[in-house]
Amino acid sequence: MAILDAANEFGQLTDFEQDETEGGALGHAGLFESQHPLTSLLRESHNATCVVRDLDGTLHLLWQESSISDRWSLGPLCRENLVDDGTLEERLGDDPGWLSEVGISLSIVELRGLLDGLSSAEGPVVTY
Repeated sequence: MAILDAANEFGQLTDFEQDETEGGALGHAGLFESQHPLTSLLRESHNATCVVRDLDGTLHLLWQESSISDRWSLGPLCRENLVDDGTLEERLGDDPGWLSEVGISLSIVELRGLLDGLSSAEGPVVTY
């Protein structure tokens, strides 16, 4: 995926090029423009993470391998990468307009359908 290549290229830029790139590695890779709204449902993380959609429509998790690393990885997005249903209900209970504020233009019913359609992780899910 080209976005992964672009994120990993950032560490190879000169110091001047890095300083001139608005948004650092995320800006260089175009992640601000290409991240999927489900990014707002990711569990808390120590490292940069986001959800991106491939051209074929598949959702992926893109993450920085460590907070001081220039290395990024890409893998399948699993339901366990996102907040649990209880946390989602709390966010919606505190602010019913929260979904639209974070760029999710789905009804809660449609969102639940999308979340239910995500595959489950085959093993324990690591947080980054």
